[in-house]
Amino acid sequence: MSAVGERNDYGLTAWDRYRILTECRTIAMVGLSSNYYNASSFAAIYLDANGYDIVPVNPAQAGKREILGRRVYASLREAAADLARAAGLQVVMDRCCKIEHARFFGGLRTIGLNTGVVTSRLAMRLPEGD
Repeated sequence: MSAVGERNDYGLTAWDRYRILTECRTIAMVGLSSNYYNASSFAAIYLDANGYDIVPVNPAQAGKREILGRRVYASLREAAADLARAAGLQVVMDRCCKIEHARFFGGLRTIGLNTGVVTSRLAMRLPEGD
């Protein structure tokens, strides 16, 4: 591990992730759901609104429908990351592009994350009073 939160060789440094988000405009989102209430759709809509071209990758939806008006691909192949790196492309895996973008560009307070707290836990509903 090279820094806090790095989980694999494809996490890269914070500087690398910042540079990629400023220089690259196309993001393949593996597991992008066709359910617009799903977190992956929320992230894709946020990124689309911030000028990124989203490439949906979802084997269950490939060939059946479009997601966010874009063709859905079944996979990136098993060795896609290695092939991309060998071709000189930057690869980031196991990171949420929406959260990374929000960290670097101040979007934690936009489109639903208005608390400034990033968590994977669902909010508890308070009991309704009489």
